[in-house]
Amino acid sequence: MISIQQAIQTIKDHLPERRTEDRTLTESLGYYLAEKLTAPEPLPRFNNSAMDGYAVALDLNSPPKLPMKLPVIGESQAGVPYHDELQPGEAIRISTGAYVPEGTSLVVPVEDTDNGDTEVVINDIGEQYSHIRFAGEEVSAGETIAQKRDKITPPMLSWLAGFGIQQVKVFSKPKVAVLTTGQELVDFGAKLKPGQIRNTNQLYFESYLRDMGIEPVYSSQIPDSLSETKRILKEATDVADIILLSGGVSVGPHDHVKDAAESIGFERHFWKVKQKPGKPLYFASMGEKLLFGLPGNPVSTLMSTLVYVYPVINALAGNPGSNLASVPAFLDQSYTRRKAGRAQYLLVKIVRQEESGYLIEPVGHQRSHMMSGVTESDGFIVVPVGTNEVSPEKKQTVYLFPWTDSIPKYEDKGIIRWDI
Repeated sequence: MISIQQAIQTIKDHLPERRTEDRTLTESLGYYLAEKLTAPEPLPRFNNSAMDGYAVALDLNSPPKLPMKLPVIGESQAGVPYHDELQPGEAIRISTGAYVPEGTSLVVPVEDTDNGDTEVVINDIGEQYSHIRFAGEEVSAGETIAQKRDKITPPMLSWLAGFGIQQVKVFSKPKVAVLTTGQELVDFGAKLKPGQIRNTNQLYFESYLRDMGIEPVYSSQIPDSLSETKRILKEATDVADIILLSGGVSVGPHDHVKDAAESIGFERHFWKVKQKPGKPLYFASMGEKLLFGLPGNPVSTLMSTLVYVYPVINALAGNPGSNLASVPAFLDQSYTRRKAGRAQYLLVKIVRQEESGYLIEPVGHQRSHMMSGVTESDGFIVVPVGTNEVSPEKKQTVYLFPWTDSIPKYEDKGIIRWDI
């Protein structure tokens, strides 16, 4: 039996290289860039007006006498530019975002004029180049506009589209298959017969992946049969990079996963980790295919995916933040356990925020079959091997569940609050 750190290192040692692919910009949402992007053109692309008003040509070497009257010789609209060069003493009407022609000294906002059509009376005037956005003042051509491993978010999509970028190179998301074992399992919506239980791990796997932006490429339930386990595992391996498999990895007579996997070519790297819950964790690989055999109890499955699978999927997808978010915290009182031979993932709930960190308390249900403990908690701490008692004075690291929403309620929410 190996430690958590040894298990993590072993998995890291067998991670395949990240793959990349070219995607159209509109189909890249949620992916991470596999290359740095530079601006193919300046931004703004041309000099344009920041205000609705009048572009005027004036000699500003001496203060102009106000009010002044200028002839309006044309108009520059957004999308319909005025191309001639303005001569001293001329004005054109101009719209926000419209091309500013050569010779323009500044743009006078319409509020500072009489809004005339053929002539305009200017009542106030700013400094030279007022209300003009110059080409390249935000970004010069060739300047970096996105870094490798930046996530394509809605604003990033909009940003890149503004430069006319239509295709990007991104890191490929791993293809993941999800399997559950056990002939006692039935769909969660089915009417239960004696001895049957609902297959909640399948739903957890699939929803967990979708929450990460990944659609499972293969899903199946495996009966307690070695031949069927081999057949279904082979099918999953043919289409997936990562196989998540719940159950069938312990020592029971109907636990066939290890034998099935190794008979079709997987190489075992470890089985059993000094952790609670989740001791019978099994990890194997075949070429660049990874197989995680997760213990079947629901909390064991969940904790193993968070500790071992979540970082792997994030890392292969190019996400620079592959770890679980974490915060410093202190227990509200000492925690004691009788056996300390394995590290324990202790489910905790955040009680309140203090200057030194968050105050946390263990939830009541900690056993591997008790999902209520997960729904009651915000994350977990790790009680190390050999530790029977955890002092409230010792700072802990709380690893937050990816779906937890407890932290925001302690943050300063500022003036934008709906509270509905």
